[in-house]
Amino acid sequence: MSDQINDEEQQAAQQVLTGIEKLSPQALQALALSLDRILNGEKVLGAEMSVKRINGFVLMVFPFGDKDAQCHYVSNGASRDDIIKLFTEQLKQLTAQRDTDQKKATLLPGLGGGPVQ
Repeated sequence: MSDQINDEEQQAAQQVLTGIEKLSPQALQALALSLDRILNGEKVLGAEMSVKRINGFVLMVFPFGDKDAQCHYVSNGASRDDIIKLFTEQLKQLTAQRDTDQKKATLLPGLGGGPVQ
């Protein structure tokens, strides 16, 4: 895998860092392609299934503290129905885990699947 980040990937990363309201669909796609290549190899060319992927992902980008819950997402080939099923199951698991974690008095920060403070 190449250690160099191309110009498009660098511009996409900078766009994310400057705020979600400025995030273009092209920047999100460039980030997704970079992540797809990390997870599935350099031969991945984008949304087309030219290479058999082993790992699927959904990249969600949102501003912290946004009361409107604005979120952009992109995946590497999963259908909208598959993403809805994934989110539904993940929500069940996260809710059950949260309920279990709240009962543990000695849970270390960052081990519950959430942000490390």
